[in-house]
Amino acid sequence: MKKENGFTLVEVVVSFSLAMIVIVYLLKTIEVVNSEENNLLIEQQYSVYQSMVLKQIYNDIGFNVTTAEIDKNDSNNIIITIDGENKILTFDNKSIIYDNIIYELPDGCNFDKDKKIYSIASGEKYYIIKINLKVNDKDKTMKIIIQN
Repeated sequence: MKKENGFTLVEVVVSFSLAMIVIVYLLKTIEVVNSEENNLLIEQQYSVYQSMVLKQIYNDIGFNVTTAEIDKNDSNNIIITIDGENKILTFDNKSIIYDNIIYELPDGCNFDKDKKIYSIASGEKYYIIKINLKVNDKDKTMKIIIQN
């Protein structure tokens, strides 16, 4: 009886196939992790963007507002009058412009095309400007609250 020390062709093909299956699943896992990391990075950039824009607006508005009015003079401009001083809030394709300062939307963020860019709710002592955005294809709303 002769003893063979080599591999058969079937054993080599099966081993190669199993290795390819493991590699394919590893690559899919790496792709999912990269995608999630990218989505998280976009969410963080949006949070920083929102904080920056709101900080500038609230620095101008302050906490001692005696009179505040909002006027929509066209579809992309809002005039905010605080104690007689006008500030213009404008919405461009990829940016928010406030008081002649352009705040470009981060990558992965857009104005929600299915909704109006903004809406205004008002009461006797407040205005709420809601800006509708899409971040990673998720609905987000940036709110600016102005109290009288």
